[in-house]
Amino acid sequence: TKKEIACDSKVIYEFGGPVGVSALMVGFPILMSYLYICLAVNQGRLQNPLEWEFWARGGPTIIPTPRSMVIYLSFTVFQYFT
Repeated sequence: TKKEIACDSKVIYEFGGPVGVSALMVGFPILMSYLYICLAVNQGRLQNPLEWEFWARGGPTIIPTPRSMVIYLSFTVFQYFT
């Protein structure tokens, strides 16, 4: 019917559309890394993320270990083939 066609032709974006979703995809991993570094390195105290020293001290803590990479990649390959 005409009403269904009119309704289906209207595009409604959520989360701010493509720009908003892209910002979420980039921003959330950075936020999670920041919060993890604050917890693991600074005993949960919030620090200034704009200082180089913060990322220099905390950066090595967010690098995945070889074991975790094998587990994740094995699961990904398994999911691909099943």
